[in-house]
Amino acid sequence: MKIVFLAAAASFLSLVVGCGQQPRYGNFTTVDSQSLVNDAVAMMLATYPPAHTRLNMLHDADDAWGEKLVRALRTHGYAVSEFSPQPVEKDKYAENGVGFAFILDEYRAAKEYSLTLFIGTDRMGRSYAVRGSGESQIFVGLGHWARKR
Repeated sequence: MKIVFLAAAASFLSLVVGCGQQPRYGNFTTVDSQSLVNDAVAMMLATYPPAHTRLNMLHDADDAWGEKLVRALRTHGYAVSEFSPQPVEKDKYAENGVGFAFILDEYRAAKEYSLTLFIGTDRMGRSYAVRGSGESQIFVGLGHWARKR
């Protein structure tokens, strides 16, 4: 009985600790693929009108892929503000745009990648497989974009 109670308490504690942490955003790969940027921007264009959407970065996009994504979003008409570690007032934040973040991660065992975009309270994600090698690498979407509102 003690073992069951301890196991349940440990599970509950890990759940509480895990849910209380802020997600880590950014690029957790060495990928610098323009095809992934193009796919992400195409999904954004289909979902959020560029001239009416201001994006506030929730993290630094200081890697090559993140910089390409921000540059492409701006080229297509999105207003993208740089990340600021200073807290922003909620009322002011809501008037001036929505939070924007991304997670680009790799499943090394399967050689697949996952891209998740966070726009306000929405999430959009897609998995990719890599075809080819070196300079001829192509990222192919594994299915459609999934969107959670």
